[in-house]
Amino acid sequence: MRLPGYHRQVFPGALLETAAFATMATALATDDAHLLAEAAERLHRLGHLLPAAEAAATAHRLHAGARRRTAAQAALVFARELLTECDGARTPLTDLTGTLDVSLTPRELQVAKLTAAGLPGRAVADRLGLSLRTVNNHLGRVYAKLGVSGRDALGAGAGPVGRRGAPPSGASPG
Repeated sequence: MRLPGYHRQVFPGALLETAAFATMATALATDDAHLLAEAAERLHRLGHLLPAAEAAATAHRLHAGARRRTAAQAALVFARELLTECDGARTPLTDLTGTLDVSLTPRELQVAKLTAAGLPGRAVADRLGLSLRTVNNHLGRVYAKLGVSGRDALGAGAGPVGRRGAPPSGASPG
């Protein structure tokens, strides 16, 4: 015998969790970035940090692919915030490599990649023909746009260049 509403009375949190995960599954199946962002918020409120980060990171990729820069940026910042709370846990859906080019200008991307590769500000300035002050100004905007606080955090999100090294010296930046 089924009792109508019985589960809602006994396990209201379980229904909220089920609804949040169902929202995420539906959004993943339909590539709905807006619904994924909503699922990320719900899962975060319920304390499911890693699935929330997965939803936010996927929302970021979908928004970026649709050229919705503001929404992509917001999802990226939220995904990064969530990932810092996950004690190093990662899944394929939380992979944010290659995200630099989504929200940065071409010059900011050049400066960010060279900095993430370990070049000091003066070397970046010399390589790009800029003043050190201009490089530092670009870095300030990069940090703000990516929601990171310094060179080490930038290296973690620098994609294929990362800290492995700068582009070949013969390559033109950008």
